[in-house]
Amino acid sequence: MVEESNIENHELGSVPWAEMSPDLLIEVFKWLPVMDRLRTLPQICKAWKKASFDPRCWQVVDIEKWSIDQAVKAVDSMVRLVIKRSCGSIQELRVAYLNGDEILHFLAQSGLSSLKILCVPCSYITENGLCELILSLPNLEHLDISRCDSIHSEGLKVIGQSCKSLRRLDRVMWPVSSSTLVLDDSEAMAIAQYMPKLKHLVMSSDWVSKSSLDAILASCKHLDFVEVKSADDNEDNTVDEDDEDDMDDEDDDAYGDSAFSFDEDYVDTDDYFDYEDDVDDDEDGNDVDDDEDDLDDEDDLD
Repeated sequence: MVEESNIENHELGSVPWAEMSPDLLIEVFKWLPVMDRLRTLPQICKAWKKASFDPRCWQVVDIEKWSIDQAVKAVDSMVRLVIKRSCGSIQELRVAYLNGDEILHFLAQSGLSSLKILCVPCSYITENGLCELILSLPNLEHLDISRCDSIHSEGLKVIGQSCKSLRRLDRVMWPVSSSTLVLDDSEAMAIAQYMPKLKHLVMSSDWVSKSSLDAILASCKHLDFVEVKSADDNEDNTVDEDDEDDMDDEDDDAYGDSAFSFDEDYVDTDDYFDYEDDVDDDEDGNDVDDDEDDLDDEDDLD
């Protein structure tokens, strides 16, 4: 039996957290919200700071909700920072309201062959920028380009031809007035023709007719789930391939709730880059420059 005195000696405050295995720290840290990884962990102790900079902590990054209320410059800087932290090992990136193709070019040049999930809803990007990025993502399995107005059927064609591993596509658009709606099946037909291995598809009802939906169901034989959302999101029509005749009304959001999502007030990204300018200490306590962690503030904020 463990004596009571021994139990008292192992209270939370006396646990040698700094002496925990780096691999164990990393395994825990990678599940924490991005803001904690960026702002809190590096300030606890040297061991935690070192672990929080490990690329394995940055394989999953969800800043979609955070980015909604941020300035364009802040979102751009944050994306560049987390990509550099991941050292090309990132597997999931969720961010909204990207502005311009420059950030897509940066992603395309960053060697993100491990990226499997890319969600960039409501982004002001062009087909050319997206296609450049897509061509660099051979292992992409899930793509969300909902409400990206400049992406059309030609872009979907390139996506289908380039991403042979694509299994999920989210393509929900802004509501369209019934008085101005001109139904265009080109996107739906591009999906039917070039994405035969899809298993999960989310689209807007304003952008798909019954005939094009039938074409998708006939061509994409691996589909397990199809959600055709109404323009105002008041009605969801779901087709389950196990029983296509059963139409289930589900209150599923197109983007879903992620374990890594969080709501934060605006935070100046300059705070994050301050950590990059810090120097690490060696085992003897001497300050040594860490070239891999040092980033130029101006380069990241440009």
